[in-house]
Amino acid sequence: MTFSGAGSRLAGAMALVSTALAGATIWLILTDPGAMTSALAEGSAERFLRSLLEVIGSAIGRLLRWM
Repeated sequence: MTFSGAGSRLAGAMALVSTALAGATIWLILTDPGAMTSALAEGSAERFLRSLLEVIGSAIGRLLRWM
């Protein structure tokens, strides 16, 4: 494997992860705006990240059940 091949695969994986995080963040803002507003107003990244991980986990669970 060459460095250019590994670099392009790494860039693709990073793009996939960032797309998933962006989609989950938008989903949280649309479905639970009150919790997101209070988490951002408090400056609590922990609450935001916990909610974000719950959304991603439930999406993965639904995907696995579908398969």
